[in-house]
Amino acid sequence: MVLEATVKGLKSEVSRLINKCLDLEGRSRRQNVRLVGIEEGNEGNNPRQFCTTVLKEILELEDIPRLNRGHHALAPKPREGERPREFVIRVHHGDIKDCILRLSRAASVDSNLSGEFTAEELSEAMSKLKPGKSPGRDNIHPEFVIHQSTTTSGWLCAFYTSCYQRLKLPKTWRRASVIALPKPNKPAEDPKSYRHISLLCVPFKILERMIHSRIEPVVDSQLPREQAGFRHGRSTADQVTLLCQDIEDSFQNNEKAGVVYLDLTAAYDTVWHRGLHLKLLRTIPDRHMVKFIMETLSNRSFILQTSSGQCSRLRRLKNGVPQGSVLSPMLFNVYIHDLPDTVSSMATQTILPSC
Repeated sequence: MVLEATVKGLKSEVSRLINKCLDLEGRSRRQNVRLVGIEEGNEGNNPRQFCTTVLKEILELEDIPRLNRGHHALAPKPREGERPREFVIRVHHGDIKDCILRLSRAASVDSNLSGEFTAEELSEAMSKLKPGKSPGRDNIHPEFVIHQSTTTSGWLCAFYTSCYQRLKLPKTWRRASVIALPKPNKPAEDPKSYRHISLLCVPFKILERMIHSRIEPVVDSQLPREQAGFRHGRSTADQVTLLCQDIEDSFQNNEKAGVVYLDLTAAYDTVWHRGLHLKLLRTIPDRHMVKFIMETLSNRSFILQTSSGQCSRLRRLKNGVPQGSVLSPMLFNVYIHDLPDTVSSMATQTILPSC
């Protein structure tokens, strides 16, 4: 009896020591994970809870991960246009850390999305450039790229691949020049009396076109039939036909047909980056591609110019997709593509924008 009690006591002590070792290991530096590419200021007053929510949403975890700590890396706060500081988080359990790393490094389902950019892709993107267009802040005109040599094209292709693989972009590509053109017969003192044109860098537009060509087949196949805007073979005529058919069906069934028109003010400028990131992860089977797309949206800024030559100071954008961007229409489609599912519980026919 004494021996049994001793063995039982030893087992209990061993179990306690094992749990203590696991807890100490969980608190060690080896459990640190770094989150990159998150905009400054989004964490609010509770960085640890913010990191927990981001991990659960982006990696689609079933349970909320237990974090001991979450804070910015020990570095000076970045200035306008610089990369945001990394988040350093400490996961309590090693298996959760392994799960996070495994999901974040998940391989692409379609290897064509993550391969190096080819000369054929570059040539196709360059063929869609229109001469005579205004350059961006780098002052590179479309004609410079259209008439470049084969050697320059090879260097540019390698440069695009390096940007994609390293998830880095030149600072100039993140900045836009917004030209304010006055509308005719409108008061000059009213800001709404101006039409804004956003000028982006031509090399950045070429990169966007190559990205667009890769992800378009993947994205388009997952968009709902109700979406007609910014899609090949679809137009406003499709929406008008659907609307007329619904009205005619209601008339034949002695029912009333109601129509609600929704105008989204500043639709592109108010796209929520975190929500877009989550929807891209659910749409595009390549996490690296999604990271690069989100990298093109981060740390963007613009300078407003008037027709008289006056310029504003540099202003930073925290939300939205760039005006004048090749990718913006497709990204906006992804952002709103679940609207029909949202209202499916109501007896309504949803028709998404056709712009």
